[in-house]
Amino acid sequence: MIGASLDPAFVLHKRPYRETSELVDLFTLSLGRVCCIARGASRKRRGGALSQRLQLFRPILVAVQGQSELKTLTQVEDVALAHYLSGDGFYAACYVNELLLRVLQPEDAYPEVFAAYADLLPHFGSPNEWPWRLRRFEWQLIQALGGGFDLCLDSESGEQVALGSYYVFRQDQGWVGSNEFDQSAVSGQWIRDFSEDSPVAWRSREAKELCRTMLYTFTGDKPFRSRELWRQSRSGGQ
Repeated sequence: MIGASLDPAFVLHKRPYRETSELVDLFTLSLGRVCCIARGASRKRRGGALSQRLQLFRPILVAVQGQSELKTLTQVEDVALAHYLSGDGFYAACYVNELLLRVLQPEDAYPEVFAAYADLLPHFGSPNEWPWRLRRFEWQLIQALGGGFDLCLDSESGEQVALGSYYVFRQDQGWVGSNEFDQSAVSGQWIRDFSEDSPVAWRSREAKELCRTMLYTFTGDKPFRSRELWRQSRSGGQ
């Protein structure tokens, strides 16, 4: 029987530690991001090595203990098979893991982000689905981190954005009136579609630029390793 103390989790990253152990960064439902020592993870045992269960993109149940920031992983239970990803979908999922590692504070629970992450993972196997769902996940993460704003509000007038007008996004304000000849401007109609969760709006260049601008506040300008590997894969490793 599965213990009541087990917490739903995903592995964000892991690396070898000493001879047979691993350091594992987990994203858990109750504790948020935690770093654990998985002692003897690569040691063979009945049922297979623990490391085989600690796969990326696989839902698991875990128990951890310890008072310091570095916990000890004491139990792992399988929930389902891992989402086996390839190509662009794999690198996009790796980017999401790296993003969470960079912006989530240790032991700070984000249940809404955890649910959104679990919902996002299966879609990385569908080339037509994951790009816009990734943008939506980024926006959900921004909101959870406290960086969201009223999407439909003109920050200068305090009124709803006009569908036939154009706006630019200011980091410290929100939407500010502009004109259609400004290359960075978006239409009020696009803002409305974006706020209403339209897949068409999420697929747009404007959505990508808005999310990247807002995430910069939390990630800074340090390059993402996953993006570099993604670019290398597309150029044949050159």
